[in-house]
Amino acid sequence: MPSNNKRYPGPKPFTASQAHLFHGRESEAKRLTRLMSEQQLTVLYGRSGYGKSSLLNAAVLPSFQAEGYHVINVRLGAWTPESTNTPLRGTVHALAENPDDMRSTVLDELVQWDNSLWYYTKTFAINTQRPRLLFVFDQFEELFTYPLKEVERYEAGLAELLKTNLPQRYRDQLTQKTELANHPQRPAVFERLDIKVVIAIRSNRFHLLERLTPTLPQILQNTLELDALTREGARTAIVEPARDIALAYECQPFTYTTQAQDEILDFLTQEDKIEGILLQMLCAHFERMVLQDPSRTSIDLVDIRIPGAGGQATTDGDPLEAIVDYYYRARIDDLPDEQEETVKRFIEDNLVQQVGSGGMRLSMHQAQIKDRFGIEADILNTLVQNGLLRTEPFLRGGVTYELTHDRLITPVLKSRAIYEAGQADRLQAELEEEARKRKEAEALREKAEVAQKEAEAERTRAQQAEGQAHYARQVAEEQRQEAEHAKVAAQRNEKRATRLAWIAAATLVVALGLGAFAWYSLLTVKSERAEKNLIVCKEFLVDARRLAKANYCSSATEKIGRAAQLIDDFGTLGNTATCAAYNREAATLETIKAIVTNKEKQGACR
Repeated sequence: MPSNNKRYPGPKPFTASQAHLFHGRESEAKRLTRLMSEQQLTVLYGRSGYGKSSLLNAAVLPSFQAEGYHVINVRLGAWTPESTNTPLRGTVHALAENPDDMRSTVLDELVQWDNSLWYYTKTFAINTQRPRLLFVFDQFEELFTYPLKEVERYEAGLAELLKTNLPQRYRDQLTQKTELANHPQRPAVFERLDIKVVIAIRSNRFHLLERLTPTLPQILQNTLELDALTREGARTAIVEPARDIALAYECQPFTYTTQAQDEILDFLTQEDKIEGILLQMLCAHFERMVLQDPSRTSIDLVDIRIPGAGGQATTDGDPLEAIVDYYYRARIDDLPDEQEETVKRFIEDNLVQQVGSGGMRLSMHQAQIKDRFGIEADILNTLVQNGLLRTEPFLRGGVTYELTHDRLITPVLKSRAIYEAGQADRLQAELEEEARKRKEAEALREKAEVAQKEAEAERTRAQQAEGQAHYARQVAEEQRQEAEHAKVAAQRNEKRATRLAWIAAATLVVALGLGAFAWYSLLTVKSERAEKNLIVCKEFLVDARRLAKANYCSSATEKIGRAAQLIDDFGTLGNTATCAAYNREAATLETIKAIVTNKEKQGACR
């Protein structure tokens, strides 16, 4: 059956179950074990990323567990103004993973409402029958983010736990409450607690421990500084997990050639120091290469120069740098899709700064991250767990975030440059599109002006024709009136009336001819307008077809509407050929309208 065991755990701290894979720190493990065995309180300090948690979990604590110590892992957490947590509450929470471990004991009958660290620890010991307890405070610098009053209360409680077997307040009550003399738990009250405390703290916060020396004077007397991996220690950490056969792993055992080891170590070494987190990034990548090729049994110099998932070759830059670059991109891709771009902008715009040809790491407070980017704590925790970011307690509350290693600066700057180049391309495309739209709008405006001028001219000609017809009607009316007068006169003078009647009749014929001519002129004008607007109609439909094919559905619909108006207004005013042409354009209009309708149904419209 395939195993889920990996040979390299990656950026997360080693656990006790991975002790067989933890190599390169044998000397430090022996020294720390000796110090913790000899003293009650030990301080382990070193830079973030040097592996303090891994050293404790995988190389030191298992031996104390074998001696009967119950390990209690305590994270106090950084204080924030909105938080209701206290250092004591965080410690009790670590103690009481099982609520039954904190059920009432004889202590509650002796002293009511005791809220001390000694009380909770003794209650746990009585209920679990575990008097040998080893408290492991990881990231102890978080204590100093709390208000001074809380820090002082906690250090006093810790001092009492370490120095006092049975506080005087309990001794007094044991003397006074004689009815408890036969209580079955009374002997456990006197049983001495075997307490050990190991504090892990960052070296840049080590000086803060001096604040506790008035109450805990021994806190700076038993310390060990954890430095970076030595070159040979790192070599062991690279080679040994690969050839381990103690357990079943996802991939078969493999080796690294000496040249490959040296190439990796040269890359990992910065200022003569090697950080385990970067080593794990690289080795986890080579493990994936072996997993993808079951026939592979060794990593050699050629393999070192095949970065990327699946081993895609590249000739760009340092191949090992490309693995780190791939690691950054892969961890971003692991995030929910809707968070990826937001997280990239947070990291690339705020956690690095270009300096010359390189860069430097910056940090950002969690409150700023929440306010500016809306990134929730669970996403930030994921970035910490996968090795991209690490936290730094802020002494006025909360934590700041920064990249885990300088080697991540280049991938982050490269990703930012790609984004900025894409932004420039998008801006250029938007400018070009805006220019195209302006040009198109200008052309349409010019067409509209020409059409408006033609319409004005047509209106002028129509008005002139109507004026001529009106004049002809006036003349006809005047002639009619003259004819009436002539008729009246004819009644007085039949002979003269007959002559004048013929004259009036002739005049009337002329007037009617002029009226007919005026009406014909009006029809001719309308026919000419129909022919000219037929051209405009065709232009609208040509534009509509082009816009529809380009997915500009709204603009195409506008053109179709204007063409339809022209067909309605002039489709029956021209001669037979013109009317037939309008009918053809009406058919074209329906075709284009169908194209637009299909585009809208497909969701292709812009």
